[in-house]
Amino acid sequence: MKITALVSDNIARDVMAYTRTKSIDEAIAIALKDWLVMHKLKEVKNKIIYRDTNRIPKDFMDLTNYMPTSE
Repeated sequence: MKITALVSDNIARDVMAYTRTKSIDEAIAIALKDWLVMHKLKEVKNKIIYRDTNRIPKDFMDLTNYMPTSE
């Protein structure tokens, strides 16, 4: 797909530097793919957290219940 976008020179240079590419086309493609992956992972994480919230014991993260005691 061909897209025309107005991007500031500073942002274009930064994206190209972070993606280590020489063309802005390739840099934008990589940046968009990375953005999509990041947001899809967040969605999966949120689904797991919210789905399993009712099955996790309330004191699960309270590590004081699981710390060894000195006898």
